[in-house]
Amino acid sequence: MGAATVPLSLAAEQGRLRPGDTVALFGLASGGSAGVMLINWSAPPPAPAQLR
Repeated sequence: MGAATVPLSLAAEQGRLRPGDTVALFGLASGGSAGVMLINWSAPPPAPAQLR
């Protein structure tokens, strides 16, 4: 599923995904192999407190 995550990374960087969105990842390989993954996009975890 490595190649399927490139567009996902770009969409996340550009702010196109919102919490609650459902994302489908499709991966194809030679020999007729295929993989599909559905994920529910959630908000990122809060940033850790910075040390002073």
